Amino acid sequence: MPGRRARSLLRGLTLIELMVVVTIVALLLMVAVPSFTSFIARGRVSGAAEATSQDLQLMKSESLRNNGDVTLSISPGATWCYGAVVASTACTCTTANSCSLRTLSSTDFPGVSMALQTGMGTSSTFSALRGLGQAVGVEYSNANAGTLRVRMTASGQVSICRVSGSFSNYAAC
Repeated sequence: MPGRRARSLLRGLTLIELMVVVTIVALLLMVAVPSFTSFIARGRVSGAAEATSQDLQLMKSESLRNNGDVTLSISPGATWCYGAVVASTACTCTTANSCSLRTLSSTDFPGVSMALQTGMGTSSTFSALRGLGQAVGVEYSNANAGTLRVRMTASGQVSICRVSGSFSNYAAC
């Protein structure tokens, strides 16, 4: 009987056992993938909002450091962009190398759209006098994640708040 026992140990998995394992893995993936997609979308919206917040602070500090105007130009929409240049005239973020200080676009954050906050313009100039500029307000959104608003007041205070979605790191607007 030792030969029979050795054969049963080398037998391996049956086709039915393998199908059960594959089915369980498929069910787990069906539950996890939508959650993971939402997690990635929230990360992209949050990343765009945080980058904009940091860039607004950079523009303010550059206007003070260079003792000159810094102009921000915004092009909202599904294929959005914004750019800044150390000058009193606006740059065009859709034109390569037009905005020498900073450029950010929807290609950096796929699936994230940008809209202007109601009543806000598409440009702002930060003056060398205390780095003050016109108020800026943009909203970044994704259908699977929600919307975050980035706002800079005329006095230069930058904030991010949650318009919709489950962004637990941000206060509601």
